Amino acid sequence: MRLTIFILAALTVLAGGAASAATPEETSAACAADDPDVAILACSALIESGRESPADLSRDYNNRGGAFSAKGDYDHAILDLDEAVKLDAQNIGALINRGNSYGGIRQYDRALEDYSAALKLDANDSRAYEARGGVYEKLDRPGDALADYDTAVLLDAHNIDALISRGVLYRSQGEVEAGIADFTAAIALHPDFATAFDNRGFAYAIQQRYEHALADYDEAVRLNPHAMVTLYHRGV
Repeated sequence: MRLTIFILAALTVLAGGAASAATPEETSAACAADDPDVAILACSALIESGRESPADLSRDYNNRGGAFSAKGDYDHAILDLDEAVKLDAQNIGALINRGNSYGGIRQYDRALEDYSAALKLDANDSRAYEARGGVYEKLDRPGDALADYDTAVLLDAHNIDALISRGVLYRSQGEVEAGIADFTAAIALHPDFATAFDNRGFAYAIQQRYEHALADYDEAVRLNPHAMVTLYHRGV
């Protein structure tokens, strides 16, 4: 219900409806929503309002660009993220998001440039190391990928994406037990994260620890009944 209210509020503002339809705070919150459709509507309302400061506009373009990227619309994402960086060259989140979008269209060199630029601004940004590690994996540079994942986790032990990515890399390199340790750490941080259970279950299956694997697959399906990959793993 709350999500629907944000959608309607953002639509009303976009259409030039009553100012009381949504407060600036509500619209800003919706611009950062996890649902990309909600974020795009709300961020567009803020961008077109003519009331945002350059710093706020950079944030809005970054959020909308991230939402486009989440939908796989990388061309629009990059356009927005270019604007975000033009408005605020110190916007680390925009650099990381643009790197992710370049990665989405396999322009890996440009992705690495953005991640490196982000790390020049903040050498302790765990997100940038985790994202760069993912590109290194795609470039078949597992050693560099592992080094970046290690740094990401060292800087932020709660970076679940880095833990999962490192665990998958360990598993693919035959270090299954190390992978299980990372998946278990991710589960401890986020007990309702179906992806972590699925990945650990797959690792257990590699070790032929089938009871453990089935228990993890069952939990992953309970948490996300529509997880087709997990359903396939469990069926196999």
